[in-house]
Amino acid sequence: MKVSKATLCVYRNIKAHLLAFEKYSCKKIAFDDLDFSFYEAFVSYLTFHHIHARRKTQLVGLKLNTIVKTVKHFRVFIKDRVKRKIIPAIDLSDLEYQKNKVMQSILLIRK
Repeated sequence: MKVSKATLCVYRNIKAHLLAFEKYSCKKIAFDDLDFSFYEAFVSYLTFHHIHARRKTQLVGLKLNTIVKTVKHFRVFIKDRVKRKIIPAIDLSDLEYQKNKVMQSILLIRK
C-alpha cells in the first residue's frame, strides 16, 4: 500500500504530539493506556499545554480542528495496526474524534 507525503506528514505530527505528551506527563505511553483517562489527558494537553515548535513567539495550545484531526488520525493508525495484527485489539470507543464530542471534553476539563 502506498502512502502519500501528506499522510506521512500527518503521522509525523501525531508522533511529535505523542512524544511531547510523554515528556509533559513524565510517563511512557503504552497500548494498554489507551482509555478514556488517556484521551482526556491527551486532549487537555493539546488544548492547554502543547507548545508550538518552530515559532518565534511561544504559542500554547492547538486549535479545535487540529485536535480533532489528531485524534481522528491516531484512531485510524491504531485500527490499522490492529488489523495488520501488529498489536492486540484495543477498544477505541472512548477516543472520540467528532468535533462536538471533543468540544464537550474540553469544556468538562475546564471545569
